[in-house]
Amino acid sequence: MTKLGFWWQARNRHGVHSPFVYGFLERSLYARKRPGCSPEQQLLLAAAEHFAPLRVGFTPSAADRADWLKTRLPDARWGLPPYDLFIADCPGTELEAQLADHSKWHNESVIFVGGLRTGPSARRAWKKLCLMPRLRVILETYRAGLLFFRSQQAPQHFKIRLKSSIFRQ
Repeated sequence: MTKLGFWWQARNRHGVHSPFVYGFLERSLYARKRPGCSPEQQLLLAAAEHFAPLRVGFTPSAADRADWLKTRLPDARWGLPPYDLFIADCPGTELEAQLADHSKWHNESVIFVGGLRTGPSARRAWKKLCLMPRLRVILETYRAGLLFFRSQQAPQHFKIRLKSSIFRQ
């Protein structure tokens, strides 16, 4: 899907009918500007600010992203499951292997996945992750996504615009 196609299908907070996702968008993602942050960093930082994780994990390929976030989460404990926030640099077998270990997750765990459109294999891996029955809420921007277990919610997949214009995202 092209950037224009994604933007056409995606919604802002007013097109979301989930109080959980709307609250995240309203109070965190759209609440303040994060100058100097890439779109992926904006989503990751908004998730970290909103969900205030105490235990954070990451795939080895996401070490740079984790190092960037460590300065913003000084009280977090890194690498100790069960994770409140988990960072993956891209969808794929590395993340799938982590998700298969149920002891690493709880109902409120948030999984950040970057690099959704780095190539056809990343797109296929993302689509495969989105079909996992344990993942109930999926929030996708053009470049990154968030996965939630939240067993109390009906399965929902939201495509979200970060900006009001396709040319600024």
